[in-house]
Amino acid sequence: MPHATYSALLVLLTIIVQLPVFTFSNQLSTEEVIQLHPDSQAVTLNSTVRLQCRVRNLVDPQSGTGAQVYWSKNDFGIGSSREDIQEYGRSSRYPNSRYDLPYNLKEGQYDLQITNVELSDEGSYVCQVNYMKQQYLSQVAVLTVQVPSEAPRLIQVTKEGKGPEVEVGASTPATVDDGAVLVLRCVAQHGKPGAHLSWSIDGVPIQLEADRTGQMNVFRAGFTGNLTNKITPSVNFPRLKDATSEMSARLSKLHHGKLIECRATNTGYGDHALRPVFTKLEVHYAPVVSIQVRPQRRDNEYMEHDIITVECTAHGRPDSFVWEWFINGRQVENIADPWYRLRLTRNMHNAVFRCIAISNKKGHAETTVRVKFGPQFNEPSALLFTASPGEDVAMDCPARGNPPARIDWRREGSQEVLHRGVVFRRDNLREEDFGTYTCTAFVSDFPPVSKQMFIAKRRPPTIQPNPIVHARLGRMARLRCTVNSVPLPSPDQTRWYFNGRPVRPDTQHRFEREEFIGGVVLILQIAHVMMTDYGKYNCTVQNGYGTDWKLIELSHQEDVPMQFIIGAAVAIGVLITVGMILLCVCRQRVCGQKYKKGTQAQPQNNILTRQSQSPLQEYGASSYEFKAPTSIQEGLYRQNVHPWFTNNPYPNTSYMRCGSDMEDQVTETSMIKSFLLSPPNEFMKRRFLIIFIHD
Repeated sequence: MPHATYSALLVLLTIIVQLPVFTFSNQLSTEEVIQLHPDSQAVTLNSTVRLQCRVRNLVDPQSGTGAQVYWSKNDFGIGSSREDIQEYGRSSRYPNSRYDLPYNLKEGQYDLQITNVELSDEGSYVCQVNYMKQQYLSQVAVLTVQVPSEAPRLIQVTKEGKGPEVEVGASTPATVDDGAVLVLRCVAQHGKPGAHLSWSIDGVPIQLEADRTGQMNVFRAGFTGNLTNKITPSVNFPRLKDATSEMSARLSKLHHGKLIECRATNTGYGDHALRPVFTKLEVHYAPVVSIQVRPQRRDNEYMEHDIITVECTAHGRPDSFVWEWFINGRQVENIADPWYRLRLTRNMHNAVFRCIAISNKKGHAETTVRVKFGPQFNEPSALLFTASPGEDVAMDCPARGNPPARIDWRREGSQEVLHRGVVFRRDNLREEDFGTYTCTAFVSDFPPVSKQMFIAKRRPPTIQPNPIVHARLGRMARLRCTVNSVPLPSPDQTRWYFNGRPVRPDTQHRFEREEFIGGVVLILQIAHVMMTDYGKYNCTVQNGYGTDWKLIELSHQEDVPMQFIIGAAVAIGVLITVGMILLCVCRQRVCGQKYKKGTQAQPQNNILTRQSQSPLQEYGASSYEFKAPTSIQEGLYRQNVHPWFTNNPYPNTSYMRCGSDMEDQVTETSMIKSFLLSPPNEFMKRRFLIIFIHD
């Protein structure tokens, strides 16, 4: 049929449908004309549907024509003949029409059949019969097309429903912190009338219960939570629907690993189930850390210089940890292991070790290590106390130790304990109270240490005679004035004079002082000696109990001729060469024969000998040899101290010799004793030097 004819026919049918119905006395009822009405149906996509319309076989007695049957959709005529109906059902996708009147029309079987149903076929269908200028309409048949939704998806709304959305599934677990709320959303999009969503936990279907308000949205299956369901129009396809079911529950680490599944079912597609979506719960929790010290000791109490390993273990989720270490609140750098190896020192007593395991959160553990160590006197500590007869003196001798040190006071040369305690007082001093006292610190399981302290009588200062100081022109010169004084003179009680005029500090002249027990060394430094600087300098000192002065001469020193220096060097070289030759001959003829006879060399006595050159020798001081004691009671052998070293499986275990406090004072004792108990004619400077002053 030509397209123009088909269009004209459609217009005509529309006019006919809208013609008013005139009633005649011989008008038939609709039930008499339409014997079988079409029914409303819900069908699936791509299915075949038949809308029935059975019409009574009628013939117009006036014109002899039969009744005309038309089908309309949504009040729009689609055709009256089979050809018209087929033409309406053709499209580019289906060259063969999807619409047809396949039955015997002559017998009144005007059933409309639609194949490969599409969503566009949805609507209200009416079968209309025109007979003897009368119009008879069937009941409206609503055709509903059911569209299956897409497969469901699981979306986690992070941060307890306030954060960004993350799609989860079989390969992506739903992660939540211990004690936090999980918000999981199941979405099935683009369905009609909308998918029905159901949940299961570890294979057990969720059954809803009524909450306090009577609404069925509470479930208890593996854990307790809430469910809310809703159907909303699809954003891009308004005729389709999106089904959403949201689960919310507060979880703990006991729920880790549970399998959550969401299924979507669509009406009319029971035999075509969609693939369900599932995910596992991954409940994160902060690391639980434990700490221990190896080797294990009761109350974590160790000896000084012990090597310990502090170990930490942790369990948490995730179980990949980054480690940090703190000791007494200070972070230890460059340690990323769960263990820390170190050598203990006395400064680590009561140290708090803390290890922190970091994953998505932090967990920590800490322990306290106690270190037992021998007595050690606190530094600095006064050794000399000055007083006059009748006055009071309080000497203190603080010492560290673990267990705490016990302090005993004795008079030199006596075993009688005068006092026990850190502070020793002598009231109303008498002549016999002046002198040397011994302070001894005791700690159980360790050798004691002692040091000597002195009560000195105040007296006028005395200055040692000083030798002539030689200096070259243009060179630096240092003039030393050694003073014995109890008490020490203050800086403003010392003066330097040259040619009767006081010497002032400037770029050419500088004043220094070196204090020692019972005295002080005053130093005048001349930066660049000029001819006018040669001569005698007056050193004057007072201390409130008297005054003393001495002259120190600065003499010009001639330069040594270069020829003399070269000759002396050559002579020394010759002597050294001859000496080496004689030594080799001796070893070959004498020493070699001795060892050939099988005589072993006797080991030398293991005594450490040190000789310290005193800077005060030019003032009449002579240095004496210091021999370190070999007894463990007199000196301690102890390991090198490595307070904070990085993790090293083989820490340094070398040893070094450490003298006791008694060694440091052995020569000081002799000096102070002679200085305090005899006329002021001798003194010493620390570091194992004994200095005698020549009157």
